[in-house]
Amino acid sequence: MSFPEAPLVFDNLDRDLYIERPEVEFWLRSAIHAHGGGWLLLGPPGAGKTTLLRWLEHELAKERASVAWVDAGTATDASELIELIAQATSGAGSASPASNEPHLLQARLRQLRNAPRTCVLMDNLTSGVPAFDLFGRMRDLVWASGHTFIVTGRRDDIAVLRRPPADAFFSHTYALPTPDKDMLEALALHAEASSSNRQRLVSLRPPSLRAAVRYLNSPASATAETPWRDRLTTLTPAAASVAEQMLELGRPVTPSDTELQARTGLGEIALRRYLRSLQQQGLLRVIPERTAKPGRPRLVYEPDVAQQGDS
Repeated sequence: MSFPEAPLVFDNLDRDLYIERPEVEFWLRSAIHAHGGGWLLLGPPGAGKTTLLRWLEHELAKERASVAWVDAGTATDASELIELIAQATSGAGSASPASNEPHLLQARLRQLRNAPRTCVLMDNLTSGVPAFDLFGRMRDLVWASGHTFIVTGRRDDIAVLRRPPADAFFSHTYALPTPDKDMLEALALHAEASSSNRQRLVSLRPPSLRAAVRYLNSPASATAETPWRDRLTTLTPAAASVAEQMLELGRPVTPSDTELQARTGLGEIALRRYLRSLQQQGLLRVIPERTAKPGRPRLVYEPDVAQQGDS
């Protein structure tokens, strides 16, 4: 069985494949009965944050509760974020263009009180500016709307998402751990993996569910990654995270890669330093890439998994 890597949307197949996590599911159910305020669900990319929100959306729909989905990753400022929330809770957009004028943003927020009390599932809130503007500077207006906000973000973004005064709004935080033995075995059983592949998956200790899914879809290549992953345990956590995220992306990268920057929380200068260090330690190989522009070729990096497996 091929196991999907994309977030589940809970059609009949996805419900069969969903991995139960009683502790976080209980936490999410507690959040929806809180009648207001904010709850943060944090974890690295591929940890299952979106899937858990989809599960909660499905459960709320069964109970005929009012629920709204907001993809916060598309918002670049507070006005766009507020407009997404307004559209999701009322089903109607603003008659006037979005504006960052404080009094207009506050007026738009006050309109949220007219919508039925809703559990707003806000996925992928990673940009610090709109997060602080909404849940920090305009915290009291968001609280007064009466809606409950369950927000997902990266674990490393907790300082941004809970920057005062937003820390008073997000009163509860749950950090998703790396997959444990029971979760990995359940995932392998759902994927109808062989006994040997189940054992290898557990011993591999993948950093996320997405990495585990990649192994189940291609166990031979993932087994070849094991020596490479073993070497990551000797690195600093920051350097190991950069290497892991490169493997998660599954393609060559440069220090200016915006997705790698978002996943690691590092800027171009810091990423360049880490990539060079990982290359010097034999974990990455560098590929000169010629472009149409004159001058030196651009340097592209990718994990050197094959060399580790041969050593």
